[in-house]
Amino acid sequence: MSKSVELQLHYVHDTPDAWLVSPTGEEKDNVWLPKKFVDRGERRRGKQGNVYDFALPTWLAEKEGLV
Repeated sequence: MSKSVELQLHYVHDTPDAWLVSPTGEEKDNVWLPKKFVDRGERRRGKQGNVYDFALPTWLAEKEGLV
């Protein structure tokens, strides 16, 4: 079983297949995460918009520079 990590990320946009998120809330840091590997959890309020808990495999978080 793959290890996973839970991160609080800024929600930007989504399509049927992916989430567009940012670890900082800045557009330059946006990354696409495929929904087939990612679960979006509880919504939180951040200083720069909506922040959600996202659970994703560690390998994907590392690949996208989120950890």
